[in-house]
Amino acid sequence: MFKDENGDIYVSCNSGFGFLGLDAGFLRIKKGETDFDKSYQFKITQTAIEGEANKASYIVRMKYAGNGIVYATVDVPAYYSAQPDWFKDRTIFPVKIDLKAKTIKRLGTPTSNNFGMTVGLYKDKVLFGLSTKTDNGFFVYDTKTDKMSDEAVIKINGYPFFFKEIEE
Repeated sequence: MFKDENGDIYVSCNSGFGFLGLDAGFLRIKKGETDFDKSYQFKITQTAIEGEANKASYIVRMKYAGNGIVYATVDVPAYYSAQPDWFKDRTIFPVKIDLKAKTIKRLGTPTSNNFGMTVGLYKDKVLFGLSTKTDNGFFVYDTKTDKMSDEAVIKINGYPFFFKEIEE
């Protein structure tokens, strides 16, 4: 849940983490209101992802960047093995979500397991903590150039599950 610069509150709804067969996405409460806005609903489960053949089941982690833009990691069930393996299956990847246009764009090619999926903002960069087949660490997306690093720029042991940005 977050508040945008207009004072509107957005709530990310995960619908059972994709297991219930229900829609996931965003609802909005307009500034000064206490009820959900009946004119706004963004179902990510029914939205095509630019640069990706499959649809997401839910948003794993997200950060609001302003001007209607959310950077997130999403889970895509099409990439699970027949018997899901949360460590080996690479089902999560970074996206840019436009709440105004109701669009989703895949950012780069790295896919992660369920233990590397965090997101953080730093100036004009977005850091994605991912556990890919080749790297465990933090990948960087440059919002100015629209480019994602091909490998982790900070490599770690363990899984990049969570981190906190600290400003000076």
